[in-house]
Formats: sequence, C-alpha cells, structure tokens
Amino acid sequence: MLTGTHFPKSAVNKGVSEITVTQKVDHFDALSTDTWSQRVFINDTYFNAATGIIFFLLGGEGPMGSSSVTDHFILAKYAQQFGALIVGAEHRYYGGSNPTPTLNVEQGLRYLSTEQALEDFATVRNFVVDKYLSHARDTAKVVAFGGSYSGNLASWIRAKYPHLFVGALASSSPVLAKVDFHEYMQVVFRSVGTSCGNTMRAATNEYERMAQTEEGRKRLDSLFKTCKPLTLDANNLGTFFSSIADPVCGVVQYNNDNNKYSGSWNITKMCQTVTGGPTPVDGYANFVNQYAEFLGEDCITSTYEDYLNELKNEKTFDQGNLAAAGRSWVYQTCSEFGYYQHAEGGDQPFSTKYLTANWFLQQCKDIYGLDVATVAPAVKAINQRYGGDMPAFTDKIFFSNGDVDPWHALRVRSSAAQTSLMHGTAHCADLYPARDSDVSDLKSTREVFLSKLKQWLM
Repeated sequence: MLTGTHFPKSAVNKGVSEITVTQKVDHFDALSTDTWSQRVFINDTYFNAATGIIFFLLGGEGPMGSSSVTDHFILAKYAQQFGALIVGAEHRYYGGSNPTPTLNVEQGLRYLSTEQALEDFATVRNFVVDKYLSHARDTAKVVAFGGSYSGNLASWIRAKYPHLFVGALASSSPVLAKVDFHEYMQVVFRSVGTSCGNTMRAATNEYERMAQTEEGRKRLDSLFKTCKPLTLDANNLGTFFSSIADPVCGVVQYNNDNNKYSGSWNITKMCQTVTGGPTPVDGYANFVNQYAEFLGEDCITSTYEDYLNELKNEKTFDQGNLAAAGRSWVYQTCSEFGYYQHAEGGDQPFSTKYLTANWFLQQCKDIYGLDVATVAPAVKAINQRYGGDMPAFTDKIFFSNGDVDPWHALRVRSSAAQTSLMHGTAHCADLYPARDSDVSDLKSTREVFLSKLKQWLM
C-alpha cells in the first residue's frame, strides 16, 4: 500500500542544525513523567528575527532529513522571500524519533496517534518560538506546512491551535479516513488512460488465470522474478498482486513530481512499456521488472509470510530496522485511517479477486494482534474528531490537490474551504520546488497560495 510525501534522509546540511526537543511519551496522562527526545531540523539561513515568521514543516510517515528544510521542498524559496526560519520536526515513531525503544504494540505503538503527534508539534512550536523569538512570543507568526498525511496534520493543528499557527498549507491531504478506499484504483485507471488501463486489466486477468495451475505459476515466477515460488494460497496471491500493482500506483501517484524519487519514470513512459510488449502479459511484466531494477530490488515479494515477517519486526529505525516506518504506518491504518487501496470492482486497472479490502484488514490481526472489527469504528472516530472531508474549521488553511493523484479522492469538499484542484498534477506537487516546465494549474496554485500567505503574515 502506498503512502504519501517522501521525507528525505540525509546528513545535516550546511546552515542547518539538528536539535532534540524533550516530549512526554503520553501527553494525555497527567501523572506520567516518561519523556523522549524528538528530532528537529532548523534552517536559519534566511531568518530575519524582526519578521517574527516561522515556517514549520510537520513530519509524516517516514524519517526526516535536513534536506527537508533546505532544497527538497519549496519552503526554502518562501523563507527567502519572507525572511522566515524553517523548522522541520520528525513524527513520533518514524526515523530516529521514538518515544520508546520498541515498536511493540503494548510497549510502544499504543503511543502512536494523530493526537499525540499534534501535541508533539505544538510543543516544538513553543520551544522554537521561545528560543528564536523570545522577545516577541505573542506576535510570532508560525505557518504549518504538510503534505499527504502530514497535510492532514497541518490542517488539524491549525484548527486545534489557531492561536499558535496563523495559517496552514495542506498539500494533497486525504482528510477523509476510509476503510474501503476503492476510489484510489479508479483514479489510477483514469490517470493512465483507457488504452493503458485496459492493457493492465487484460494482463492481470491472464495472470490470475495462470495462477490457477502449477505450470502457470511457474511462468509467473519466471516473468516477475518472484522471491519465492508462487502457490495457490489466497494470501500469497494477494501479496503477489499487491507487489505488481504498487509500481503502477507509485508512478501515477508521483507522476512528474519534482521530488527526485521517480527518476525518469512517469505515466507516459510506463504506459509505453506496458502497451509495447508483444502481449499485455509481457508488456506489464516488462514494466514491473524495469521499475524493480530502478528501485534496486532483486525480486518480487510473493508470500504473505515474508511480507508479514518484515512488518512484525519490532525494532526501531535507529536500531537498524529499515521497515520500521512501514510497521508504524500500517499500524496507523489499522488504528485510525483505513485507506485500503484494494482492487475489487470495476473501473480500475487490476483484474483480480485476491487484492481485497479483507486482505488488508487481516494484516491488523496478523501483524499487531488487533481485532479487525475495531478498524471501522476507529476510522469513524477520527472523521468525527476532525470532520473528515467537511471540517467545521477551515479558516486560513489552504487545501491543494492534483487530479492525477489518487489521494485527491479523499480531499476536503467543504465549500467554505480555500481549495485548489490542479489539473495534470500529482501528489504534493505544489510542495516541491518550482520548475519552468510546471503545468499552468500548478503555477497558478502557487501564486494563489502566496497571496494567501501574505495575508496571513500581515
């Protein structure tokens, strides 16, 4: 399952300092005295204390590096224009910011929630204001920035603490939590186009037919360089189809984004490869294998057990667990968001009965020991808390989305909100640095946001 914004890992860049801020492990237990250290990156290259302006990038579902507050996002350009301090705070249980030394549910992940994260960020905000603007605490102008899940957080922290944040940019934020996120694959189909989408459907339909026989499964093993031989087990086949669907979703979700992660891959190149084979079966496999080579992957995960074992690792990222962010994020889908991007139903590019919502839900039990029946009530609860796609508070929050991005299906729908739906752009496009080649909607959205930003900072 694909998530959102990439927060790059890197050594500390020149002009950037890395500090830690002491946080409570549980902000909602008044008697608890347990604390931990949250990683925070600060770039004061353009900072003019007289402006009293701070641009605060909220961490999301991945480790954060110093380039997050330099050249990876467009904040550096805005900071130069406004004389702002740039602050980036890593999210709890992602990267090196771990309230506990384990990702065990009872001893660790029970403290991973949106509410705890918002309290962390509010604490960082106050710490930084005290450190850099002690002479003007009451007039500090702090703007929250976030993309994807952290875009949710940016909008919600502005709504929860409007006296602490004068505004927020929520880029590609899927504010409506949803268990059955079938719309994701529907947008993928529309974004790749009918010809490419139908070729993918024809291929996956044939892959499913091939999977029913031993001879067919051996051919699939050869076509896709599976890590282990395929079996007829439904969970294994769900894993296999997820493994070959994710590359398509990744290319669509980040199509032509200026984020340096997609390389030369975009929808056009992908579809040329998919439709350029002698048959749909060969064309689709050619794309998956070429994309795996681009990512440096030697084989395609093909067993549910291997997939689970990777996410069952309870070590943290700074203990060497490279799958730690995946474990934390899948836990949040079980405990808060759902977001299950299944391939059931029509109008989507993958024709298979194996990549189902239940395949995703089962992971909540198999990885974390959670009762699957608790997922839907948890999703309902977070929508009630923050308003889902119809939030009550939208003042000085700018919601931007791209119509190529599958996550835009869960965007804000309130007529009272300040929104922009950009034609021809993908996930968090406006959060990345500008290029001359950017489409017109992206350019105009940045202009509109800048005008809003100027108003917020007056």
